Amino acid sequence: NHPEQSYYTEPVLASSGWERSFPLAHWPLVLHYAKANSISPWLVLAIMREESRFAIGADSRVGARGLMQLMPATAHWLSGLYKLPYKEERLVLPTENIRLGSLYLARLLKQFEWDTVRASAAYNAGPGSVRRWRKHSGELSTDRFVERIPFDETQAYVQRVYRSFRIYRAIYGQKPITAFQTTVQGKVEGKAE
Repeated sequence: NHPEQSYYTEPVLASSGWERSFPLAHWPLVLHYAKANSISPWLVLAIMREESRFAIGADSRVGARGLMQLMPATAHWLSGLYKLPYKEERLVLPTENIRLGSLYLARLLKQFEWDTVRASAAYNAGPGSVRRWRKHSGELSTDRFVERIPFDETQAYVQRVYRSFRIYRAIYGQKPITAFQTTVQGKVEGKAE
């Protein structure tokens, strides 16, 4: 059994007060698309929290849009790759944004061997950047990888996403994990089975 098979059941809320800062925003959509892509809904929520603070119509200065802050070109590419209908104006809709954002996150997790931290860095800075950093620095421990991210914004983003991921798991009944741990009992952290 996967240590996190309870991903796909209703979470049991702890009454700690943290839920206001770490809500189960758009939970039915998050749960559906996380399950469809075999990824952690807690990671989807952490990305959403740090990307947009759950603002449906969020737009970044570089053109990323919606809850998961997808670039229109990335969303268009994913839609073509998976033969999904796509209209840029629909990218801000929660269903479309979470569907495509979860699909993209799943691709990044697979590409980076289910390493939550490297996939989060790739979500922010692009997978090409993470591959270059890996090639330049070699295989580093996850902590060292984060320390050596050359973009301050991406380094801070990865730390915030990982913190949010851990807090979501702690609040909603998942066991907290040690700093930047990526595997549990031989299973990879970002993946749910």
